[in-house]
Amino acid sequence: DFLAAFGWFSLCVPIIQVAWILSKGGRRRFGMHLLICAFAISGSLAELLGRLMTIGIESAADWISRYFNLDNWLDEDSGDGLGWRVLEVANFLTTAIVIWIDAFMWFALSGILITIFFSVRSDKEENPDFGRRWSIFGLIIGVLSLIDFFAFAFSFGEFGYTRQITMYVSLTNSVLFLPAWLIILSYQLPKASAKFESDADPTEREPMVENGGFSDEIELS
Repeated sequence: DFLAAFGWFSLCVPIIQVAWILSKGGRRRFGMHLLICAFAISGSLAELLGRLMTIGIESAADWISRYFNLDNWLDEDSGDGLGWRVLEVANFLTTAIVIWIDAFMWFALSGILITIFFSVRSDKEENPDFGRRWSIFGLIIGVLSLIDFFAFAFSFGEFGYTRQITMYVSLTNSVLFLPAWLIILSYQLPKASAKFESDADPTEREPMVENGGFSDEIELS
C-alpha cells in the first residue's frame, strides 16, 4: 500500500521542479504553475492519507472479528451472524471513502498534466525548455486520467460497466503511458534545469583589450 504513496511523493519532486522552470522562477504565469504544485502536493498527501486509512480499516476490522461476539446478537446461541453483516457493511462504507481518495489521485494527475500542456503551449520561445510533443502526450494521459476519475465516481449503482473502463484505463496509464512520459521527462529535465540555472545566473565577463596578454591599465590623472 505504501508503494503507491511513495510513488506519488517521488513524482511530486520533479513535477514541482518542472513547474518552477516553466514559470521562469515565478516570473511567468505564477498562478498556473502554483496550481501544478498544489495538485502534486495534494495528490501526494491524499494518497498517503488513503494508504493510512486502508491500514487502519483493515486493522480495526481484524481486531473486531477476533475479540467481539459477531455470531449471536438476537439471542444466545442463535447463530444469526448479524454482527458479521454489520461489520461487512461498515467495512464497505469506510472503503468507499478510500475509493474516492483514489479517484482524487487521478483527478490531481489529470490537472497536473493538462496544466503543463497549456503552460508549454503558451511558451513563445523557439526552443522551449520542454518539448511540445511531450506536453501533448501528457495531455492525452491527463484526459485518460480524467476519464478514470469519472469512472471511479460512477463505479457504484447501476454503472457496473465503468469498472471495466477503470481497469483498462488504469492499466494503460499506469503501465504504458505514464512510465513513458516520465522516461521522456528524465531526459528533458536535466537539460532544462541547466538552461534555467544558466539564464538565472549568467556569468558576466567584461571585455578585455588585449595588450600583450593583459588589459590596459586605467591611468589616473
